[in-house]
Amino acid sequence: MTREERLEHIWSATADAYRGYSDETTPQYLPGQRVIALYTTIGSASLKVLDDLTDSEIASKLPVQLRHLARAAVAA
Repeated sequence: MTREERLEHIWSATADAYRGYSDETTPQYLPGQRVIALYTTIGSASLKVLDDLTDSEIASKLPVQLRHLARAAVAA
């Protein structure tokens, strides 16, 4: 599973209330960029551009059964 495929899965699996498109209120404002809400361990939320997610953030958003596919693709 490529990085793009993982990002597309995260986007499609995220509820509309927790995803959207960037506007003037979004950090790193770029018109039309896809953003999702990320929550910290203390419960605060922030918006982050989907393409800017780190590998650990991607892994935390993927279902458990898909996490190993990302590692297998890198190893191959």
